[in-house]
Amino acid sequence: RPVVDTRRYLVVSCVLLVAPCAARELAAQRPAATVTVDMALVERGRKLFSEKQCNTCHTIGRGKAAGPDLKNVTSRRSLDWIRRMIRTPEVMLLEDSVAQALRGQHNGIPMPNMEVGAEEVEALIHFIASKSDR
Repeated sequence: RPVVDTRRYLVVSCVLLVAPCAARELAAQRPAATVTVDMALVERGRKLFSEKQCNTCHTIGRGKAAGPDLKNVTSRRSLDWIRRMIRTPEVMLLEDSVAQALRGQHNGIPMPNMEVGAEEVEALIHFIASKSDR
């Protein structure tokens, strides 16, 4: 029977389990490339922000409410992270420590899935970017 170094086995196992999660979290912290605001998308995003009642929990430049203030979010998070948070917040809240920390900072209130499509997400991002300082 081969001798197993249990400590080494545990360290390697932890690294293999934690590394992919840590890589995703680091990617979330990388700011997005500059969003070149498309005014047609801005208008659509403005309407969606109201229709989907995003403004119930979020402000853009007026401080945090039930959810975080979204001003300059594209400077703080990657576009991929923002897209995933808008499209599948329930998955992000299970898998992403940044999303979990944000939930903790906002009285544990989870972001609901607003069932928006990819084009709607882009419109929302353009609207938010248009209201942020660049």
